[in-house]
Amino acid sequence: MPSLFIPTNSQDTDLLCKEAEILLPDSAGYSSADSHAVGVVDGNNNILAIIIYSQITEDNCVMHIASCNPKWAAKGVLQNIFGYAFGFLGLHRVTAITRESNTRTQKMLHMLSFDREGELREYFDGKENGIVFGLLAKDCYFNKSYEYFKKLHHSSENATIN
Repeated sequence: MPSLFIPTNSQDTDLLCKEAEILLPDSAGYSSADSHAVGVVDGNNNILAIIIYSQITEDNCVMHIASCNPKWAAKGVLQNIFGYAFGFLGLHRVTAITRESNTRTQKMLHMLSFDREGELREYFDGKENGIVFGLLAKDCYFNKSYEYFKKLHHSSENATIN
């Protein structure tokens, strides 16, 4: 069963950001200076996916998901990913932007209750349109772990959550 690795220091966050850049070049340039990152790991601590929360404001962030294995998206992991955004970070909404050609991700976002909100013309490399999706905390199907993550916010140790 995959679990969530939550770093509490900038070195581990930067490492996850660099790994995400290898898996998903569109997620390049993020670091602990401007983002949060969590890893989805298997029982041997191999990285299955990395979630970067960037452009964080008081109410919103942009979520990037870089994965190398489709089996990372277990219900408990998804619950924890959104628990981190809405509980730990205390956000009201999450935004996702994907390439227009990436229909698999668009379908996944719809299944996760994201709403398509618009289009960013020539957003990727000045060539491909970006499709904007948004999810409000109140509409999130995976909202059972928010309180746990609010408590975790006050902890100072790395955590692995199953």
